Amino acid sequence: MATKSFTTDFKFNQKQAQKLINAIENSKDTQYKPSQRVNEVSDPEAIKNIIQSTRDN
Repeated sequence: MATKSFTTDFKFNQKQAQKLINAIENSKDTQYKPSQRVNEVSDPEAIKNIIQSTRDN
């Protein structure tokens, strides 16, 4: 498998920097709703069991 690596330098002038600041200030939080039912799991043993069951499949 080939991997392509690159580096890009970004140079901002005052006009570009101000546009970026305006965009950040005017951005809105996104409202995300999961498309499936979600169960929160905090028990370490339950998490271990879930991970193990995915490896067994």
